[in-house]
Amino acid sequence: MTLLRQIEAGIEQGKVKAHLVRKALADKDINTRGLGYAVMAEAHLRAVMVDFKPKAGDPAACFEYLQDCIALDLEWDEDYAHSREDALYELSGVLDPFWAQNGVGLKVAEFWAQTSDVMRGLKGDDVAVFLEGCEMDAAFEAAMKDWADDPKLAGFVPA
Repeated sequence: MTLLRQIEAGIEQGKVKAHLVRKALADKDINTRGLGYAVMAEAHLRAVMVDFKPKAGDPAACFEYLQDCIALDLEWDEDYAHSREDALYELSGVLDPFWAQNGVGLKVAEFWAQTSDVMRGLKGDDVAVFLEGCEMDAAFEAAMKDWADDPKLAGFVPA
């Protein structure tokens, strides 16, 4: 039984082994990684993982998966893999409070530094899609102040 099928069967049974989800997130196949991401990122799917203790690498693996989807420039969702647009929109979800509450979240400043690096290489429409998915909180406001001083990102700072 393939890794993908093992996880799908586990979801159907309401019990997915956490190590399989982590293995999926590290897989070379983007669709397998997409299923791993879905289980790790969506609270209702995360709830069916057995032996799950959040690790620092979990949100980082989710972030890397989304970056890879953006780089692959998929026009639409393929099986479990996210399209470029969906990955951009989901990117801010890596800051889900669940991770911080469990002491393994990406630091907000680190998230914004990495995200800013990604955004510098994208077209304006892509940056706009990303910004739509962002929560307008204090961290966002601080990041926008940094973006205002960046020649490549200043034009995207909301008025």
